[in-house]
Amino acid sequence: MPDEIKISQLPALSFPVTGAESIPFVQSGVTKVGAVSSLNTYLSSTFATISSLNGYAALSTANTFTKTQTFASSAINIGNLPLSSTQSGSLFIGLSAGQSSTGINSTFIGSHAGRATGAANSNFFGLSAGVNARNAANSNFLGRNAGSSATNACNSNFLGYSAGQSAINAYNSNFLGCNAGCNATNACFSNFLGYAAGKGAAYARYSNFLSSQAGQVATNACFSNFLGANAGRNATCAYKSNFLGYAAGKCAAYAYFSNFLGYKAGQYATNASCSNFLGCNAGCAAANASYSNFLGGNAGRSATNANNSNFLGANAGNSATYACFSNFLGSQAGNSATNACYSNFLGSFAGSVALSANNSNFLGSFAGQCATYACKSNFLGGSAGCNATNANNSNFLGYNAGRCATNARFSNFLGSFAGRGATNACHSTFIGLSAGFNATGACNSIALGSCAIPTGPGQLVLGSAAHPLSTIPGASLVTSVSGLKVRINGTFFTIPLLT
Repeated sequence: MPDEIKISQLPALSFPVTGAESIPFVQSGVTKVGAVSSLNTYLSSTFATISSLNGYAALSTANTFTKTQTFASSAINIGNLPLSSTQSGSLFIGLSAGQSSTGINSTFIGSHAGRATGAANSNFFGLSAGVNARNAANSNFLGRNAGSSATNACNSNFLGYSAGQSAINAYNSNFLGCNAGCNATNACFSNFLGYAAGKGAAYARYSNFLSSQAGQVATNACFSNFLGANAGRNATCAYKSNFLGYAAGKCAAYAYFSNFLGYKAGQYATNASCSNFLGCNAGCAAANASYSNFLGGNAGRSATNANNSNFLGANAGNSATYACFSNFLGSQAGNSATNACYSNFLGSFAGSVALSANNSNFLGSFAGQCATYACKSNFLGGSAGCNATNANNSNFLGYNAGRCATNARFSNFLGSFAGRGATNACHSTFIGLSAGFNATGACNSIALGSCAIPTGPGQLVLGSAAHPLSTIPGASLVTSVSGLKVRINGTFFTIPLLT
C-alpha cells in the first residue's frame, strides 16, 4: 500500500472550481468517487426544504411562513429587485416595482409601480402607477398609469386609469377618474373628478373639474369651476369663470370672468368675457358676447355682436343679429331681431323678428313684433307697431297703436288703435282712440280725436262723426257760414268752416 497521507497534508484546492473535480463518497459502505457537480441538485432541494420547515423564505420556492420574518434591511421586496438602503421602511411587490425610486416609507405594489420616482411617504398601486413621477412625496397613486410622469406631484391623489398622467405641477391636487387631469399643466391646488375631467387643461391651478370631460383641454383655466359633462370643454382663456351644466361654456372663446349655468349655456360663444349665461342654451353660439347677460332658456342663443347687452326671458334675443348694447326683457323679446343694437325690447315677443330695429324701444307684449325697418322708433303698448312696415323714426303709443301700419316712417300714433292698419301713413300724426284706424293714403296727415280718420294724403282731421267737436250753426254768424268753436286762453272763438 502506498504511504498514507493525512488530509491536512494534501495540497490546497485552487479556485474557482469547475464542478468536474472528484471527491470521495461512502455509499452503502462502499467508498466511491464522484464529481462535485453531482451535489448541486441534492443540496438545493435539501436547503430549500429546511428553510421552509423553519419558517423562512427560500429562493425559487413557494413558501409558507410559520414564523416571524426578520429581514436584513428595513425594506421588504417581493419581486426581482435588490433591496436598497435608500428605500427603508418601504414595501415592493411586483415586477420592477419601485425600481430606481428614491425615498422612504412608501408602498409599491404592481409591475413597475412607482419606478424611478422620488416618493417618500407615498403609495403606488397598479401597473405603472406613478412611474417616473417627480417629487411625489405624500401622495397616492392608484390605477394603471395613474400619475405616471406627473411632475411636482406631492401631496396629491391620483385614482383611476391614467389619472393625472403627465400632469405638470400637480401638487396639492386630486385626480379621480379615467384620464382625469391627464396632461393638465400647472394643475396645483385643483380637483379633477370624472372621466377625462380637465384632461389637457392648461394653467389649471386653483380650479375644479367635476364630471365627464369637464374642462377638457380648456386653456388658462385657473381659478375656475367646471361642473357637468363637457362643461367648459375646449374653452379658451377660461380663467376665473364658472361653467355649470352639461356642455356649459363648451368651446367658448375668451370666456374669462364669466358664468355659464345651464344645459349648453354659452356653448361655442365667442368673446364671451365678463358675461353671464344662465339657462338652457342661454348664449349658446353667441358671437362677440362680452359684458352681457343672457338669462332664460335659449336667451341670446346664436345672437351675433351681442356684447354689452342683456337678454332676459325664454328665447329673449335668440338669433338676434348685431344686438350689442341692447336690452331684451321678456319671453321671445328680440327673438331673431336683426340689426337690433342700442335697442330695448320689453315684454313678451317685443321686437321679436323685428327687422332693422336698432336704436329703438319696444315696450309691451308683442310691441314691434315683426316690424320692418323699425330703427330709431318707439313702440309703447301691447302690440304697438306689431307688423308695422317701414316704421323707422316713428312713435306708436297705445295698445295696438300702429299695428300693421305700412310705410309708417316719421309718424306719431298716440292712443289705443291709433294708426292701426293705416297705409302709406308716413310723416303723419294720429292722436286719439282709433285715430287714423285703417286710413288709406294717409301720409302727411293729422288726425286728432277719437276715430278721426283721414281719407287721403295731407289732410287735417279734427274729431269724428262718432265723437264730434262742438260747432256753431252758420245762421248765427254774420257771414252765414258754419264755424268751429274753439277755446283759446279761456275765451271761446269761432273759426269759419267753408265747404
